Amino acid sequence: MQNHFESMGDHVFISYARADAVDFAAKLHDDLESNNVRAWLDQRDIKPGQNFRIAIDKGLLAARVVIVLLSPVSVLSDEVTSEWNDALSRFVPVIPLMVADCRVPPNLAILQYIDFRGDYDKALARLLDRLAHVEENHLAYLEDRLKELEAAQQSIADPETLSNRIVLLKSAIAYYSRGTLITAPPDAPPASPEVPARAPIYAERRKSIGYPVAVISHFHDRKAQQAQIQKLLADPATRLVSLIGRAGIGKSGLVTKVLGDILLDAWEYLDADAPRPSFGGIIYISTRTRGLSVERIFLDSADLLGGEQQSIIRNLWRSPDFDLETKTVQLLDHFRDGLYIILLDNVEDVQDAQGALTDSDLYHFIEKALHETHNLKLLVTTRLPLALGGDLEKLDKRVRLEDGLPTDDGVAMLRELDHNGEAHFLNEDAAKLAQAATLVHGVPRALEILFSICKQDPFMTLDELIEQHREHPEIENLVADNYKRLDGSARFVLDALAVFARPAPLPALEFMLQPFAPDVPVRQTVDRLWRMATISVDRPTRTVNLHPIDRDYIYGALPASGDYSRYALEVRAAAYYVTQRLPAEQWQRIDDFEAQLNEFDHRVRAGEYESAFDLLDSFDDNLLAWGHFDRLIDMRRRLDGTLSSTETMFINIMRLGNVYLTRREMRAALDHYHRALALPQSEVNAGLLAKLHLNIVSAYLSQGQLDEGEEHNRIAMGLIEAHGDPRNLAAALQNAVVLNIFRGNYPAALEAQERVQTVVDALNDPAMQTRSLSNLIQLYNQLGRFEEGLKALEAGLPVVRSTHNKTLIAGVLANKGAALHGSGRVAEAVSAYQEVLEIARELGDRQLEATMLTNMGLAAADQGNFTEAERYQEQALVVVREIGHRVIEANIFDNIGLIYQQQGRFAEAITQFEQALAIANEVNDPVGQQTFQQHIDEARQKQSAQGDATE
Repeated sequence: MQNHFESMGDHVFISYARADAVDFAAKLHDDLESNNVRAWLDQRDIKPGQNFRIAIDKGLLAARVVIVLLSPVSVLSDEVTSEWNDALSRFVPVIPLMVADCRVPPNLAILQYIDFRGDYDKALARLLDRLAHVEENHLAYLEDRLKELEAAQQSIADPETLSNRIVLLKSAIAYYSRGTLITAPPDAPPASPEVPARAPIYAERRKSIGYPVAVISHFHDRKAQQAQIQKLLADPATRLVSLIGRAGIGKSGLVTKVLGDILLDAWEYLDADAPRPSFGGIIYISTRTRGLSVERIFLDSADLLGGEQQSIIRNLWRSPDFDLETKTVQLLDHFRDGLYIILLDNVEDVQDAQGALTDSDLYHFIEKALHETHNLKLLVTTRLPLALGGDLEKLDKRVRLEDGLPTDDGVAMLRELDHNGEAHFLNEDAAKLAQAATLVHGVPRALEILFSICKQDPFMTLDELIEQHREHPEIENLVADNYKRLDGSARFVLDALAVFARPAPLPALEFMLQPFAPDVPVRQTVDRLWRMATISVDRPTRTVNLHPIDRDYIYGALPASGDYSRYALEVRAAAYYVTQRLPAEQWQRIDDFEAQLNEFDHRVRAGEYESAFDLLDSFDDNLLAWGHFDRLIDMRRRLDGTLSSTETMFINIMRLGNVYLTRREMRAALDHYHRALALPQSEVNAGLLAKLHLNIVSAYLSQGQLDEGEEHNRIAMGLIEAHGDPRNLAAALQNAVVLNIFRGNYPAALEAQERVQTVVDALNDPAMQTRSLSNLIQLYNQLGRFEEGLKALEAGLPVVRSTHNKTLIAGVLANKGAALHGSGRVAEAVSAYQEVLEIARELGDRQLEATMLTNMGLAAADQGNFTEAERYQEQALVVVREIGHRVIEANIFDNIGLIYQQQGRFAEAITQFEQALAIANEVNDPVGQQTFQQHIDEARQKQSAQGDATE
């Protein structure tokens, strides 16, 4: 066999773990050599007395191919990972060999490994054949990959997500094809003319030295941080930029992307008129590849600058005549003609728990670099800020990377990792991929682990992965790695933050820990954790927060029971929020009972369901009245099936039905009401049973089922007469009003409304009187007797104002607006609607906000301002989609259709009416079905007439 690699002056580097593959590595080395393939192996090629790490670095840098022996220890080894990662980063061909059962690391999963677990000789033959064609195969692989990416870019919703990868890959192909890939030691001789075009060439001056740890082919988002770092590096005043963030969050990938753009002279984040720096060069140094030391900085600087400067700097470093300070000053003086950047990656490996550098020479180098005048920038990635002390820290421009990728970017990254379809992510449902990405909170390294798990297990489905993701030690280790340096005080504070599960102020943390760890200095500990980038701090709200992936891990690690446990901490957190409650009379909007909402969460997590039920009942009406339906449904569902007494179960199910009733989702409402009726009625208060039947009446009437509604109203009246409850009586009489309206018996409806008013007046309850008045005005509006409604309003207005209840006042004013609108006083109606809209937004009542916007839109249309009319309807549509009110959404489509119809745009009007009808069919709204179908028929007739007139 031809000695392909020896003829090129290169070798195959064997990367392995000594703990479980040393014998295999030695045999493979010898077998390759016997087949005329030059191989490099540490146990064969490092001479006695040589520096072991430096020798390995040189062997790796000179390799034309890197072979990785995959074994249980090697896939967990930082040393092995750094070796193959370095090769991938330089686009050097990497060939994995499976030598024992193990999970393939995600970044190697895209490569086809050769299986040596069976017939060794056959596997060796496959390896030799692959090595014989590695050059052309590797370039072809890169070119094929480019074609795949360019094709994929044409078919995805956001082509920009692949742009960075395509640019980098094109650069690599051009670099590799020209033969400028530097893979030999710095002192290698210049290439001779006889060397083939793709052989290595060693230029005198290089653009970069060393290689980043990160392989950024799956880079996403981070545009704000990219812009921040790029602008800092372009600023002549900047000396040091630190990118700070947890393990796996993507620091190395981010700086690699920024520096890659600078190498291509792509300063896209600078202002158009800002000067572009004249580029000098970049040095990549990482603790994970060739080690981080001042010696490394000097030697790489020499190699970057090349020529005469190379010899001067090397001699300077070796000279015994100068101390480190003098050497550093002289080195910095060489960085003058352009912008130079040294990346110090993964610096946390040489920091102590407080962030101080454990290498004093490195500290003194950085100190001098910050003070001297030159064009060198230091770019650092670390998990905790550098503790430089004094004025030096003011010169450290810190950029924090706290959050994972947005869900859409997380989904895109999972698909790109699986570009060969081995994990079946390419055609997977986007919602499921989004769920998987959300589970690990978009942390890039965790996304890679999820892909690797699915790829290595052919029977693993995405559903199973989602269900079992916490059982995989790879993900747990990723999170746990952040806590190796933490002391007891830090762990107590993080436990408290994990239990709060939301941004918490310092007094909350102090309150939480007082019974368990009263001596913990909370403020000082928070300061330290923030400097270590373990937590985030929001200055305006003075709150502290924990990354969600850390929160999940820490909370899951707490004991379930005992004096210090999840239960005990949840109870204590609930007790804190008791101290923060505002009394009900001060509630004007949802934020005013935020403490109760938070307390509810902790009561439920502590298993104190009855207490949580009582608490929810104290503000249930406010959430319902102000349109927070989804939140209320979620809270009621969390209690469903947990309560111990029949009556509390009955109330919880009934009030869950009330939410659906308010949203006019009548099927869901009736399902819950009948569930409540199925409970033992002998264990339920008669007044509650009457309320349930009254609610059932409302649901049936909304569906036009008058007989069923009348029957349940009769049952409710019987319960009321037996036990007496004037409020329920008023509600039953109000149902009679509605029944008579539906049956067209308006005199009887007015008579029933007068009876309602009599009952309410006897109660001397201004709130009930106001509600009754609002209903009366609404009835007059339905009858078209607008002026009578307005007259009744004027008479009852003092009672309305006396309630000081903005919700009730808004309801009356809304009906007033409708009366004014109906009587043709449109400008006055708009004024009333505007006042109600302001109250709705102040209260956070989204349903009322949407209703007023639609009313204002219809009023604008009546005034001939169709552009304004459509704008109001679009705003209302946004609101109802946020709260999930499908019936109002249908009415808005209907309103837009009416506005189009007023303009003679019949085809567009029909489309809107049809959308409204589709929703009415979906939620089983018979009134809407009849109305919207009627509008469709009318619009088609007018469209036909318009066509005839045109002809």
